[in-house]
Amino acid sequence: MTKILVNKKIEGKFSLSLLSVMWLAKNNHPIAIAELREYEEFGKKQWYGNGHTHKFDGYKRDDPLLLECFEKLQKAMSGIKSELKIIEIPDDIDWCIQANMGYEWVAEKHKTWD
Repeated sequence: MTKILVNKKIEGKFSLSLLSVMWLAKNNHPIAIAELREYEEFGKKQWYGNGHTHKFDGYKRDDPLLLECFEKLQKAMSGIKSELKIIEIPDDIDWCIQANMGYEWVAEKHKTWD
């Protein structure tokens, strides 16, 4: 089974607590290290915890270290506007995360045109 971390809070967004990013950085996660560096550079004025830094697009939701952090910290991993949960799907699924008003779910990828 593939595990994927998603946000389940309506009108929220995927974000991590400062505690969880500190744990990830301590365990050498490059995005968490970059986030903490930016947080320090901006004088600890605002915490986002979504992994979107000048170097990275965000956390891969099936990242083994991210999932391990969730297993250890559970609810304490969720950022201010998030309620994180692990979703399990079969390994052979080509998946993506979809959202409505911040509430996320895992869907099987398919072709779409706009």
